[in-house]
This record gives sequence, structure tokens and C-alpha cells, in this order.
Amino acid sequence: SFALALRACETWIPQGAQEARRIIALMQSWNLVITKEIYLCYLGALAGQSEFENSIELIEEMENDIGEKPDAYTLVTLVESIESQC
Repeated sequence: SFALALRACETWIPQGAQEARRIIALMQSWNLVITKEIYLCYLGALAGQSEFENSIELIEEMENDIGEKPDAYTLVTLVESIESQC
């Protein structure tokens, strides 16, 4: 599934942020709906690869991108992804 691939990009795949971007671009090219679950997996992949500015930008644009506002779970995803680097 796309969610599993994005989660793998968080810690296990070298250059995971680039791979995560490719996955999202592929989903968009197929006109697939980016759900909150997928969006948070994408956020985790970027944060897990130390792309903090891009991660914050995703949170700021979340409502525009998928129609849902960031919530506590969004922030937990960000923090847990950052912690996985330690």
C-alpha cells in the first residue's frame, strides 16, 4: 500500500524524502485522493528524513491540500518522526 511505502521512507529507505515525493507525485498523477492517513505518512517521511522546514510547510498547507485542519495527531506524527532519528 502507499501508506506502507511512505512509512518505509521515514527511516528505512536511503533518500527517503525523495522517494516519498515520488510516491505522492505518482498518486496525484493517477488522480488518487490523498487521505489524511496518506498525508500524515508523507509528513512522517519528510520529518523522519530531517526535512523540518518542508514538514512545517506541509502542516501549514494541510487544510488547502486535503481539506482537513491539522490536529493533535498531526503534531504527534511530526514529533514521533523526529524522535525516530535519535
